[in-house]
Amino acid sequence: MVSSLYFLFSLVGLQYASAATLPQPVATESHSRRSGLLGLGDVPVLGPLVDKTTSNLLPTDNQNARQVPSGTGSVKVVLDYGDFNGNTNNGVDQFYGIPYAEPPVGARRLTNPIFPLGKYPNFDATRTPSSCAQQVLTGGGNPLFDIASVVTDELDKLPIYAPGIGGQEDCLTLDILRPTGIQKGANLPVMFWIYPGDFAFGSSTLLQGNNWVEKSVALGQPVIFVAINHRMGAFGFLGGKQVGAAGVGNLGLKDQRLAMKWVQQHISEFGGDPAKVMLFGESSGSISISHHLFINNGDNEGLFRAAICESGSAFPVGTLAEGAGQTTYDAILKDIGCADKPDALACLRSVDFATLYAASNRLPGPFSGGSYPLAYAPYVDGEFVTGSMEDNLEAGKFARVSLITGAEDDEGTLLTLGVAPSILTESNLKKYLSRLVPKATQEQIEFVTKAYPQDPTQGSPFNTGLLNTLTPVFKQYAAIFGDVGFQGLRRLVSRQVNRHMPTWGYIDRGMKSTPILGSTHTVELLSTFGIIPGPRADDFQSRWIAFANNLDPNVPGLPRWENYGGPSGTDDFKGNVLQFQSSGSTGTIPDDFRSTQINYYLDNLKTFRLISA
Repeated sequence: MVSSLYFLFSLVGLQYASAATLPQPVATESHSRRSGLLGLGDVPVLGPLVDKTTSNLLPTDNQNARQVPSGTGSVKVVLDYGDFNGNTNNGVDQFYGIPYAEPPVGARRLTNPIFPLGKYPNFDATRTPSSCAQQVLTGGGNPLFDIASVVTDELDKLPIYAPGIGGQEDCLTLDILRPTGIQKGANLPVMFWIYPGDFAFGSSTLLQGNNWVEKSVALGQPVIFVAINHRMGAFGFLGGKQVGAAGVGNLGLKDQRLAMKWVQQHISEFGGDPAKVMLFGESSGSISISHHLFINNGDNEGLFRAAICESGSAFPVGTLAEGAGQTTYDAILKDIGCADKPDALACLRSVDFATLYAASNRLPGPFSGGSYPLAYAPYVDGEFVTGSMEDNLEAGKFARVSLITGAEDDEGTLLTLGVAPSILTESNLKKYLSRLVPKATQEQIEFVTKAYPQDPTQGSPFNTGLLNTLTPVFKQYAAIFGDVGFQGLRRLVSRQVNRHMPTWGYIDRGMKSTPILGSTHTVELLSTFGIIPGPRADDFQSRWIAFANNLDPNVPGLPRWENYGGPSGTDDFKGNVLQFQSSGSTGTIPDDFRSTQINYYLDNLKTFRLISA
């Protein structure tokens, strides 16, 4: 999630995040300027203005988290619907903001995506693309978040971290980066990136892909990097039975799927091989990729041959009409005055963008006390998302592609900060869990709180003793949430997919010394995208690039990464995961930690639903 990145980066304390270290954006007239307490002086502030009193977003022209790197020289790719002019930066040809779909505006709002209908002669693909409409990050008056915001407010002044809130509806674009000099016929593997953001935040330029291309060339295994902008929040993941009846659910996933089809049709013109596409993503990007394994009952239509899921698997979910999906839909209709209209969807399409956008932002967002179940998320629609993940896995209805799936050791710490101040006792925790997973019985809640004791030496961040005890039950709840939201599903997917296809797993225990959070959600992005260079980043990047090229993440000179393991469905089956530490990978270990707790969760998946409770 994008909000996770801001707070995490602040705690890690990246001292080199000033103008001298990372590529800096060029300030435009739409950028405000302010001096900061970090001693960085007067620096550009990207993103829109937010009226914190009314929580209404006041959009600006440029809505992206980061400006794209400037380039010299020009390169052109001619497609059947336009001429796309990019530029070159440090050995990387850059093409930004290439439309892959007809703009979903006006009557096309809340409709399924289609390929572009118009022509794009002499399209300028050197400018920062507009992100899709995003939910405003708020803490909901949470005192702990207010403490965190002291740090994030300062961090927002840095060009590389400025929040990408805001956005537009006309946003369905791709960024394509390739090694300079590559032409049609090179047939390079394609790394297709889907960003994180709780299905409500994010953009294609949140994390720059130049480093992937440069690293791949240095390794002698060049790749093409593709990043997508897709619809989010109320514009891309609106639930409700009316949405389901109209066949317009899961639009964000459908955007991603259409973009994959675009790659099949056009990536060869950029020098890519449509038969060698690897998806990779983190958090909601990873969850999206996991869904693409199950969509259409597992028929991936040959759109990708491999996938890397970093910190996120598809959740067990109900239908669009169940739980939080319907609640969100009803709340938005009431907010904007469409609830009593005979055709509520037509009403939603007719209101102006600012009205719908403001209504979507008045629902709980990440870091607020009411952020789970998520207001916006994928659901079963019966046609595209044909079933819940556990049913698809059991029936073998998933794409036959090579897979890497992994998670951080302390996934739950960052994502439980929003409610930590209101959960101070185990009694508070039991009541909160009962609201979070209302289908769970009291006996099940009691089992969980005993299986994950309040003893901070057994909680998350794991293996930190009495340190990081933010509240008496913070480490207890962080351990529960990390396993329910991430580790358990990662283990289930690995076991089932490994029966049919080559599968690798990992557990990341690096950067454990991060205060309060440990090896938390999103921390591997600092290494995978080369934000913190060094042996750990080299390790991650070398393996990911090798997987894109060879369908095998093993690299000469690095510890052997064993396959997840032989086929088995028994509870005592222990797979293999590669362990990452702050120095890099250290070798394969059994995937058997907290087996009793995780097996109990997996036996009760339909009860412990986080998304559509």
